[in-house]
Amino acid sequence: MFDFSDRNKSAHWITALISLLLFIPFLGTVHLFDWDEINFAEAAREMVITGDWLRVHIDYAPFWEKPPLFIWLQAIAMSLFGINEFAARLPNALIGVFTLQVLLYLGRKLHSLEFGLWWVLAYAGSFLPHFYCKSGIIDPLFNLAIFLSVYFLHQALKQEHLKHSVYAGIATGIAVLTKGPVGFLLPSLVGITMLLLQRNFTVFVMKSILSYVSLSILVASLWFGVEYFINGSWFIEEFILYQIRLLTTGDAGHSQPLYYHFVIVLIGCFPASVYAIFGFRSAWKKDTHNFSRWMIVLFFTVMILFSLVQTKIVHYSSLAYYPVAYLAAFVITNFLKNRNKTIIPFISVYSLLSVVWVGLFAAIWYIGTHIEFIISITKRDFEKANLSAPVVWNGYEIIVPIVLALGILSSFFLLRKHKYIHSIALGFIAVILAISIFLPLVAPKIEGYTQRSILEFYQKTSTENCYVQPIFYKTYSHLFYGNRRYNQSAASKNMSPGEFEEWLKSGTIDKPVYFVAKVHDKHHLEAIQGAELYGSYYGFLVYKRTPR
Repeated sequence: MFDFSDRNKSAHWITALISLLLFIPFLGTVHLFDWDEINFAEAAREMVITGDWLRVHIDYAPFWEKPPLFIWLQAIAMSLFGINEFAARLPNALIGVFTLQVLLYLGRKLHSLEFGLWWVLAYAGSFLPHFYCKSGIIDPLFNLAIFLSVYFLHQALKQEHLKHSVYAGIATGIAVLTKGPVGFLLPSLVGITMLLLQRNFTVFVMKSILSYVSLSILVASLWFGVEYFINGSWFIEEFILYQIRLLTTGDAGHSQPLYYHFVIVLIGCFPASVYAIFGFRSAWKKDTHNFSRWMIVLFFTVMILFSLVQTKIVHYSSLAYYPVAYLAAFVITNFLKNRNKTIIPFISVYSLLSVVWVGLFAAIWYIGTHIEFIISITKRDFEKANLSAPVVWNGYEIIVPIVLALGILSSFFLLRKHKYIHSIALGFIAVILAISIFLPLVAPKIEGYTQRSILEFYQKTSTENCYVQPIFYKTYSHLFYGNRRYNQSAASKNMSPGEFEEWLKSGTIDKPVYFVAKVHDKHHLEAIQGAELYGSYYGFLVYKRTPR
């Protein structure tokens, strides 16, 4: 199974080296972003501090929104490298390295080495898939587990061997331990759809389903079962209720239009998405391995399910990046073999999305270098204050859209010269270069406007014996960057979060309290008896109440 030729070995080693160079550097360049990055990192921090690796906590209270697998990885990284941004993002960087190895291996196993290399380049050379490998969110691990589950389900039906059903069950169990029941729902929907399409309901299929479900439950029970045995059903019941609420309501203000995820994937997965658009029909008809159909079904399962779900967040559709990159590789390899298809529609869509991305990076540069003008036309007080932060732009940040534009233009030039391989590869490489320059050069400046000043305030309070309480906006940043200790939490007072906030506002406090709110909620701060203005932090106000 793992018998590599020298050519294959070289491809894997080179891919591993390049991916390490792409994903590891600059992980700690900017602070973690609210909510998700800081949310998971805070859970990992509390896991390290408390030594309770069984149950996830936020502000030292049980946090039932996510299982612990990814948080365990972050906690391990923090144990090794300290509680910081690098450790919080390192697991996804390593998962990204492993993901590219998986794509290369499966691509050459299903098709050819060339297909595997294009699959790798399409994934790593598209904006959102690449960016997620440098993030601290939970989805890269979850998506990889789901993808492997779908692959092994395909192999089980193709080869009629139960070991693949077992592997699929293990991968699904890992997905459930990463993000919950949706980790079982997604691959199961894909598998059921393919069974219905193929009308394949043999005795082996029944055995395969039993093996798959049993292993999924067994692996998931490694944590859910232990949690139930030790702590009873309350935590799991709350977890399930939260998952239902997330699916049926626009939780946390994330209600979006029905087409939201299709737009996100089309723009966010550029350039792979452009190739994929032209691959659905041919991949469905021509792939003798039948895996293309599985990828197409996976794509539409993800897109339809999360379009129907009321809560819509960018990364919910990130599982679709796998089939998008696969279809891109399918289109590219078939085009390079035949070279007899019209490419005018492709060039039109590619050009349009190129303009969108180059325009976006250019707009960021323009805003940064003309900040006084932008402030003058901004109406909301909060955004005005954000943009007033002392962020220095040197002008050379324009290099990001220039690199991307030059790369794309050079790609078109090579296309006209019929140097197709170089042209296609350069389009992906241009994206990689743009991201690699943008993250260390421009991202810290964006973060300087949006959150840096208030995070630095939280860091300042991290050594002080005090309470820090944001009001009228949701955040986890005061917990992570304020290094919240147990005696500063609501849990230490046996209070709910709401009761704790009211006590901080009007109760007999035992240490100073810093209340934080956005500037447009100033009146809520002023209503706190005994609280006085402490400082202003570019969009955020801090009031201090001291014991009497």
